[in-house]
Amino acid sequence: MKILSDTEALSAFIDLDLTKAQYMYLKNLTNERKCCIFPPYYKIQEIKRSCYPPSCTIEITNTYAKVINIQDLLDHTAARILKIDSVFQKQHRSLILYCKWGCDGSSGQSQYKQILAEESETISDANLFITSLVPIRLVDVQSGSVVWQNPIPSSVRCCRPISHNRDYSQTVVEREEKAAFQLIHLSRMKLKKNPGKENAKS
Repeated sequence: MKILSDTEALSAFIDLDLTKAQYMYLKNLTNERKCCIFPPYYKIQEIKRSCYPPSCTIEITNTYAKVINIQDLLDHTAARILKIDSVFQKQHRSLILYCKWGCDGSSGQSQYKQILAEESETISDANLFITSLVPIRLVDVQSGSVVWQNPIPSSVRCCRPISHNRDYSQTVVEREEKAAFQLIHLSRMKLKKNPGKENAKS
């Protein structure tokens, strides 16, 4: 019996909304019946961490979490897509990654008794404002063919958070302008999959 790859196991872990205890229960249950198809849990943790941008590109405080540079998030997203077998095996030299981005906010979220040192009229657990992007498709520049297509572009699973903020002191327009400024000034990403082979750009 073939063991699940780390990526397949993580996909099942997320799809079934499993806890660590539930995953270990399934793993031990199948192992007892000599159907060892689940990799060790630490492998799930490792592959999950690889889905995140490098920690040095993320800033986290009591009131917000954000990617410091959207370029880093896009580069990481493009690199992850290029690791998909169906994409990796194709011989494309120049690719364009199309994405969509947007933001949304809400108030009236659950409030907790623990008070933040930064809490004020505009900073509160009750407020939430999120900016995110979603990869849509990867297209070959020369032929115009679609190399990769996001099958669920409206799913939260495909959202790449840019920022998660509880501070309402800035207006929606100000937040949009900040993100738009970075997006306008994006640069090409060059990635060598194998020596002498293709480069890709986002």
